[in-house]
Amino acid sequence: MPFLKDRQATYSNYPEITHWSGHVESWSNQTLLPIKIIRYEDMIHDAFTVFKEALSFLQLDYAEDAIRRALQFSDLKELQKQESEKGSEKKHLNQSVFSKRKNGIMERRNDL
Repeated sequence: MPFLKDRQATYSNYPEITHWSGHVESWSNQTLLPIKIIRYEDMIHDAFTVFKEALSFLQLDYAEDAIRRALQFSDLKELQKQESEKGSEKKHLNQSVFSKRKNGIMERRNDL
């Protein structure tokens, strides 16, 4: 990406961040790097569109079918199916690596 070649863009000009809104504000208000804000809620509501916008922002070529496949294969039910069929690196513990969260979003278990 063209802006990554700019050696003047550093993080030393940013204030210390003590809370989430301050973190978002620090990125939103900076002018050294182009940014794309991606909200969790937007990904839940319309992941396909948000994913396409992110790839466009990054100036990456993409095929819409590839995005659909990526979203399909990252779905919680699909991951659990793959884990059931192929196993996981934690199969010796006889527990699923993936657990369900609010809104059906996958959470990778860290307690294994």
